Amino acid sequence: MPKQAFLHLRFLTAILVLLVFSCEDPDETPDYNAGDLISSEHKVTFTTAQVEYFMGQMGADLGVSIDFEVDAKSIVYITENNDGETVEVSGAIFVPRGEQSFPILSLQHGTAMKRTNVASVNPYNSVEGYIGIMTAGMGYITLVPDYPGFGVSEVIHPYVHGRSLANSVVDMIRANETFMADSIESNGQLFLTGYSEGGYATLATQKLMESDYPGEFDITAVAPMAGPYDVFNTARQILAQGSYDWASYAGFIFVAYNDVYGLDQADAVFQDPYPDMLPGLFDGSQDFNEINAQFPSTFADFIEPSFMTDFMDSTEEVFTPLMVENGLLDWTPEAPLTFFHGTADITVPYPIVESTVAALMAAGATDIELIPIPDGTHETAGVPAFAGMLAWFESLRE
Repeated sequence: MPKQAFLHLRFLTAILVLLVFSCEDPDETPDYNAGDLISSEHKVTFTTAQVEYFMGQMGADLGVSIDFEVDAKSIVYITENNDGETVEVSGAIFVPRGEQSFPILSLQHGTAMKRTNVASVNPYNSVEGYIGIMTAGMGYITLVPDYPGFGVSEVIHPYVHGRSLANSVVDMIRANETFMADSIESNGQLFLTGYSEGGYATLATQKLMESDYPGEFDITAVAPMAGPYDVFNTARQILAQGSYDWASYAGFIFVAYNDVYGLDQADAVFQDPYPDMLPGLFDGSQDFNEINAQFPSTFADFIEPSFMTDFMDSTEEVFTPLMVENGLLDWTPEAPLTFFHGTADITVPYPIVESTVAALMAAGATDIELIPIPDGTHETAGVPAFAGMLAWFESLRE
């Protein structure tokens, strides 16, 4: 080929390549599906002595032995929001170092407000990080999903919104299968547990798995602890107290539902200046103490009286049906299910778990039990509930 013709061909080829790439959308992202693993990162490795130290921070003799060093990992994966759109979220995975196969324990964390206060960002940043390290040292592959609104996710957290939380847990378990691939082996057992909002997320996950994915997940046992399973009546019982040391929780749920469902109801619920303040309070930039300090402890000082009256009378027509819809009472659990709850809990009142268990039994649940923690508050029942859950899981572990 003459040199001039060769140069002409190269020029045309270059123009063609330029045209092809210039037609691509620079903002286009890969077509991911819920449960896809995007990335993983090794955070830190803990020796058995370090794991035993974290166990000591629980403040009780749990009667367990630490047999494995632990690798703390973080992952980014895909889940779906309430509108069915795929979004990126993150979570922590604590992996025991050993050659044998291990059960999987999905540990759902309690209420958090600051985006970085999750185990995927820093294993030392949360109670669940400590528990994840410890249970991995015992020989569980422990997953701690961040949920939307934490870690890499910058949306307002969908606080006690069942589908959003359950989706993120289910999809982390799926992403973990890819993460484990050929290097980590599961023994086929799957345990679910969590405290407070994590208890709610745990039961919501069991419901989603058994109703929507009955052939995909084989759940060994489920232990929800101190969760607001009946969202509407939990809110009513809390508001009926008149004052509440954790008044920011009330703000959180109304802001979350306002966001999840695309409502514009802040003015109907809150007195000035709270409607304008709230989105900035719950955007993930502040922690619980910082937010709670900006709320009066008396509900009458920041909730609209007319809303309070209608909500307590069950005549309020916007949030009431949504909270009822997000309750976890209208299904029949199949996997073994044991609830743990402090009898003196006023943060999530004890009658909530009693009525939840009664409703599930009336719906046909048979393998179900409630373990009360005598005189346990939301704070003091945590360690006994965890110890009871762990003893039960260990009795079932292969």
